[in-house]
Amino acid sequence: MVSIAWMLSQPAFLQALLNPRRTYAQARSFLDTHVLRAVPAADAALRDALWLLLRPTFLWVRQEVQGERLGDEFRPLIHVNWWNCQRWSKSEPFRGLKSEPL
Repeated sequence: MVSIAWMLSQPAFLQALLNPRRTYAQARSFLDTHVLRAVPAADAALRDALWLLLRPTFLWVRQEVQGERLGDEFRPLIHVNWWNCQRWSKSEPFRGLKSEPL
């Protein structure tokens, strides 16, 4: 579990995982691949639990990038640097980005 916690605390990993250009299916595959590299014995239940834990963070990032804030009260469990969301939203590939439905 320490390996997974370390992985989730790395800004480069979170940027790659939460990148709004990825579909949710691509992000899930990315997460599974990296969790299994960190902990080869990680079963599907653990990977499912991590995915469900991260879902609000995916929503938060995509809404922030699109300029549709979820409100001041909502805070994702995984801290995401606001600067990265602003940078994503201003970069050419993300202009007019439409996320897939939840």
